[in-house]
This record gives sequence, C-alpha cells and structure tokens, in this order.
Amino acid sequence: MAVAQDFTLNDFRRQLDQVQRAGLQDQIGRLPGTSELVAGREDPEAALDGIRRMIDAMTDAERRDPDRIEADRRARIAADSGTRPDQVETLLAQFRQVRELMRQMARMSLWQRLKLVTGFGKLPGPDGT
Repeated sequence: MAVAQDFTLNDFRRQLDQVQRAGLQDQIGRLPGTSELVAGREDPEAALDGIRRMIDAMTDAERRDPDRIEADRRARIAADSGTRPDQVETLLAQFRQVRELMRQMARMSLWQRLKLVTGFGKLPGPDGT
C-alpha cells in the first residue's frame, strides 16, 4: 500500500492474505472494519475464500475504484464469484470502512498510532482531534 488515500481492493486482498498466512483467520472478524465479513458461525477460511473470489471477479478498474461498482456490476461480480449481490455490497461497505480507517491512521503521528495499537489511544474524530 503506497498511501492510505490510494488504498484499493488489491491492498485489502493482500492484507487478508497476510492474515491467513499468519494463521490469524480466526481473528478476522475482530479486525477493525471486518466484523461483518465473517458471519457468526461461518468458517473463517470459507469467508476469506469468498472474499477473494469476489475481489478476483472484479476488473482491474473496479478493484482500483470500487465506488464505480453499481447494481449491474455487483450482479456480474456475484455471478462470477458464486456469491449473492448483497454479499458483494457487504464486502464493498466493509472495504469503505477499512479504507476510511486507513486514511485516519495515515493522518496520525507515529506516537498516536503507537498509542492506538497498544490500546492507550483512540482514532481522531472527523475534525482530526
């Protein structure tokens, strides 16, 4: 990921792959912005596979700019990935939350990020404070 402003679905997929390689897929629902990606009793591995299939079913342009994905594109992505359009919409909504979190963290100082990671800090509000 070059800059948080440019955070794309390709970056998101790479992060999910890193979570899986680290053996932390059971924790995926606890990561910020990912709580709805894994349903309560759903197998985390199956959930990650579904997310990957949805992202892989998108064009390069859609992965770079997911805001361009409207109903007809969601239907195509769902059909190509073996999922439902509402699942694609859930993925996109969760991605937008993660993208905003990344943008907020990019605006934070190193000290603020360290405090956040250790549990002693909080994300800044919309006004940056």
